[in-house]
This record gives sequence, C-alpha cells and structure tokens, in this order.
Amino acid sequence: MVVFATLLLVFGIHSLLEKRFRGKVANIIHILSIVVALTGLYFTYQDFRHSVSHRLLGERFHLGAYLFWTGWVMIGVYFLLVKTNKRHVIQTL
Repeated sequence: MVVFATLLLVFGIHSLLEKRFRGKVANIIHILSIVVALTGLYFTYQDFRHSVSHRLLGERFHLGAYLFWTGWVMIGVYFLLVKTNKRHVIQTL
C-alpha cells in the first residue's frame, strides 16, 4: 500500500511538473527522473546481491523493489510519450 501511494505521489509530481513546465523543460525533468529511477534500480540490484541481510529477504521482496523502480520509469516514459493537445480535445467534443 505504501509503494502504491508513493507511485501515485510520483505520478502527481510528474503531472504538476507537466502543467507547470511545458515543452523541452518538462521533457528534461522527465528524463532526469527516469535516470534517477534507473540509478535506484541499479543500486537496489547491487544491494540485494552484495548485502547478506537483503539477500535473505526473499524473492518476493526483491520483486517488489524492482517493480517499484520499474513503475517509476514507466511513469516518466508515459509523460514523455503522451502529450495531450487540449485544443484538439476541445474541438472534437
């Protein structure tokens, strides 16, 4: 539940940043967020492989951590790829 709430918070932050900064600035912020998430994924993987206590936590715990970072990356990719044109949406209504 905490992970889901955190991902919703990340989504909300991306949404606010998308509204506040349009165009290239928003894309740079989304790309930086993806880089941060990929860095977190890498360090999580390294920690699980080299820390005995985390290695013993089990496969489900590891999978949950990997899914969190993957979800963060997907949120960034979503905001990079999906750009809504409000004027076009209003004209089609």
